[in-house]
Amino acid sequence: MRQILIPANTVYKSFGADPPITDQQERALTLWYELYTGSPPWAGDEVKPLGLPSAIAKEFAQVVSSESATCPACRPGSPWALPWEGWR
Repeated sequence: MRQILIPANTVYKSFGADPPITDQQERALTLWYELYTGSPPWAGDEVKPLGLPSAIAKEFAQVVSSESATCPACRPGSPWALPWEGWR
């Protein structure tokens, strides 16, 4: 489980600053973290998580990585080379 001593929005509000995310967004991020790490709030002795969120994220990462590596515009000297090719 994600270790938070003081919620981030509480710190921002105590200094009179506008927090960068809402309380609802912070709760959603915490839930996603719990799902990703395989410890959702509803997991217990009879309910075992399948680990789908981390498997889905891993699959997306592989697809994005493979597409960026095979993109014709990404190869040096390609006729489709991007104008900022020298950034690498």
